[in-house]
Formats: sequence, structure tokens, C-alpha cells
Amino acid sequence: MTQSFLFDACCWIGAAIVAAAYAIGWARLSGKGVAIHRHSAALFAAAWLCALLPVLSPLHALGHSVFWLHMLEHELLILIAAPLFVLARPGPIFLWALPQRTREVVQSWLVAPATRAFWAGLTQPTVAVILHAATLWLWHEPRLFQAALESAPAHLAQHFSFIIPALLFWWSLLSRRRRSANPIGAALALFATALQTSLLGLLLTISSTIWYPFAADPFPICGLSRFEDQQIAGLIMWIPGTVVYLAAALWLAGRHLRLREQPYAPSHR
Repeated sequence: MTQSFLFDACCWIGAAIVAAAYAIGWARLSGKGVAIHRHSAALFAAAWLCALLPVLSPLHALGHSVFWLHMLEHELLILIAAPLFVLARPGPIFLWALPQRTREVVQSWLVAPATRAFWAGLTQPTVAVILHAATLWLWHEPRLFQAALESAPAHLAQHFSFIIPALLFWWSLLSRRRRSANPIGAALALFATALQTSLLGLLLTISSTIWYPFAADPFPICGLSRFEDQQIAGLIMWIPGTVVYLAAALWLAGRHLRLREQPYAPSHR
């Protein structure tokens, strides 16, 4: 009970801090006359809510006993919350939530050559794809998965280690600078990610053994056997996950082709 209370408290406090920082930054920028598009705020709100669902809703408690609900938690974080945060572009708003002196220090640090070089390397699509894939496969190792089920700190670490590489991954592909720099490379990175996640989902779905026999029996909650529960979890990773990655890849490729095919407007002198 103590661990569960601490987990919930950390999540609520973190969620409140993020929401408050966004509101403060919005107010300060608006006071400076900087217009913030409503769709950006809507994207941020949707991302914030999707990030809360896996940790502060009944889904979190049920996910300890039902594997496919646990998988749904991860998919919400990786496939919905993370790309929505990236598309919302809340960085400048969070920066303006800081006190002026702190903001100036952070700004100087962000524009420093070493910081820019480190960020550029970390958000290279190849690096981001590898980090994203490694985290996903690593946490499905039985001992780590068991730790996440039995320990609130380990479960919190699991969520953070999913969302942070996912944010890097989606930023490396969907940020304006990356989309303009190499849209076809970004689309290929998404295709590669779709392949490796679908492979993990397929292995879960067709496996003849139970991967996590130490987990609680799902039957009293949802009427499913362990095999059925595992198969549904695998299908959730395999099919919806693959659809999201492929849809994003096709959107990037299609956007690139549309921009290339736009006729040049005649110049008037």
C-alpha cells in the first residue's frame, strides 16, 4: 500500500507541475503578445491526458493482473502521448515558465555548441530508433517485467524509460527541423520500427509458452486464460502499433511528395 501510495503521489505531483508550468508559460508569453495556436494547446492537453491514463486511472491497477491492459498502458504512452507532446511543441512555453534568471541560464546552456551537438547526435533518427527499440525489448525480459509488476519504483522507472526514448524517437522524426531535413529517412525509420515492434508482438501472439507465469491470473477479472491474455497483448502491440508507425511513415512520405510537386508560383516584378 505504501509503495502504491508513493507511486500515485509522485504521478499526481508530476502531472500537476507539468500542467502548472504550461499554464504559467502560456500566460507569460501571452502577456508579451506572443500568440500560441489553440491547436497546440489542444495537442498538449490530449498528450497530458493520455500520459495520465496509464498511471492514474483504473487501467493502472487492472494492468497488474491483466497483461493486455498492461500492454495498452505502454501503447498509450509510446504511440499517442509521446507524438502528441512532440507535435504540441511545448518547449518554449515550459522555458517561459521559469524565473527570468533561471530562464536566461537555461537558454544560454541550450544554445551552447556542446549542448547543440549532443542533442543533434541524440536525436539522429538512427540513434533514436535504436534507443526506442532497445528499451521496448529490454523491458519485456521476464525478470525486469516481474520487477515492474512487483515494485512501484520499478514500474515508475518502466514508464519513464518508455516515454523518454519515445519522445526522442518521435521528435527525431516529427519535429519541423527533422521533417524538413530528411523526410524519406524519417519514413524509413518508422517502417523499421514498425517491423521490430510487430516482430515482438507476433512472438507474443504465437508463442506456445507463457512468457510471464509469475503474473496474476487474469481469469477472475476478465475471464481470459493466461494464453488468451498474452495473445491479445501481442495483438495490441502487433496490429495497432504497426498501424500507427506505418500511418506516420506514409504521412511523412506523402507530405514530402506533395511539397515537391507543388508548382512554382510565377514571380511578378
